[in-house]
Amino acid sequence: MARRLAEIDGRGIGRSVIVLEQIEDLAHAATVSDDTLIERLDAMLEKGATVIVGSRAQNPVDAERHLARSLRDPRRLLALSVQRSTASTPEGALA
Repeated sequence: MARRLAEIDGRGIGRSVIVLEQIEDLAHAATVSDDTLIERLDAMLEKGATVIVGSRAQNPVDAERHLARSLRDPRRLLALSVQRSTASTPEGALA
């Protein structure tokens, strides 16, 4: 995770949307493998990047709390719960 974030080119970052599949992976990488990960994420957010982090939990998890405590401006961390529809007809991108 940390390596992939480090590989993102800074040019045009303000127009970038970065999708991370699981918030747990991001927080684990920040605490275990790379102490500069949060700084990199902060810099990308400061330059205007949009970072979308997935979570399967309906309530805040420890990883989300860790990120909220670690980011310079925790107001930038917004958690959205996205659930797949149980409808029998296709919705969204599948429709």
